Amino acid sequence: MSSLLFLLAFLLLTLAGGLVLWLRERGPRSMEAHIREFERELQALSPETPLGPQPPPRRRSSRTSQRGRDR
Repeated sequence: MSSLLFLLAFLLLTLAGGLVLWLRERGPRSMEAHIREFERELQALSPETPLGPQPPPRRRSSRTSQRGRDR
């Protein structure tokens, strides 16, 4: 009888521990939680420079390239 009681107690403790782990590890299910998760992933993939207005790249004009050839 004591071995059956031990087995039952072990089974109950195992189920309780599994339930606690499952509740702790499950993710939030709200739409806002998914949006926050997506924003975290975007932030991780973004470059280190801050986002803001970037100056357009400079192009060499045809005048400067011709001056260099004349000299």
